Amino acid sequence: MADPLPDAKDEPTPRWVKISGIAAVVAVLLVGAMLLTGHGPGRHLAMGGMPMGDASANSAPGNP
Repeated sequence: MADPLPDAKDEPTPRWVKISGIAAVVAVLLVGAMLLTGHGPGRHLAMGGMPMGDASANSAPGNP
């Protein structure tokens, strides 16, 4: 009778797999935190406010 195949748990997980998994989880958590706190990519879009590239509002003589 043939020997059964060894369980996958007998072989250790390679270090690069662990590091890649940890890096992916950290990246997802950071992006999620940024989106929840309002620091996501939407901050850089003109959504009804001042048009992109219009610096005249910041350079008006009455503005500090």
